[in-house]
Amino acid sequence: MGKHENARHTLAPKPQKRKHRGTLSMERNRSIHMSFRFLGMEVASLMVTEDSIYAAYKLERIYFAESIRDLMGGFPATVGNVQDMILGRPFVLGENNVALSQCTLAGNGATWTITPDHSPLGMKYDFTIDTPTGNVELLTVNLPARSPITADYSDFDTSCTGPMAGNTSISAKTSKTTFTGEITLNPRKADWGKGYGKSWTVPKGYARVHAEDIIKKLNAKK
Repeated sequence: MGKHENARHTLAPKPQKRKHRGTLSMERNRSIHMSFRFLGMEVASLMVTEDSIYAAYKLERIYFAESIRDLMGGFPATVGNVQDMILGRPFVLGENNVALSQCTLAGNGATWTITPDHSPLGMKYDFTIDTPTGNVELLTVNLPARSPITADYSDFDTSCTGPMAGNTSISAKTSKTTFTGEITLNPRKADWGKGYGKSWTVPKGYARVHAEDIIKKLNAKK
């Protein structure tokens, strides 16, 4: 698919706010690689493939490596689904292409809503579509007994692979904390079809962090 230079990422519980520049590289339906930089130095990296998730945090010399099957417990999201979520495109979980026959459409002329007919684990998700542009304005994910998780898309540009959102704002709430994240992509810095070549190796001298440790920390914030 290509890469985006000077992608900016922000992810923090309020009221803290941290900003990192970096590079986002993707191979369609196969892998995603994100490099996070602060003051010009790489401080963290993340890679998602069809079967694994890897991450490294250089400041604390820790890394994460887990099987997607074990981590997600059968949740059907594909790499292509995550790529579409980043770029601001509709998707159907578990499918690499959107078939309208698998969705319910509703609208009033100004906006339309696309709701996939089948959702896993009792969750529901839908996409609010702007007309006449056809761009996704909002992704809303509803989980049982939880506040909705939302991704708000804006600043769309046209690429050789279709529309892409220049800005994505993500919000999720627990009873104790509000998490917000923002991804800003610079379409002018995007290189399409230039080759990928990303791989992952375990950093020497790093300690491994396991999924259960992260889950415990997240549960403590509920």
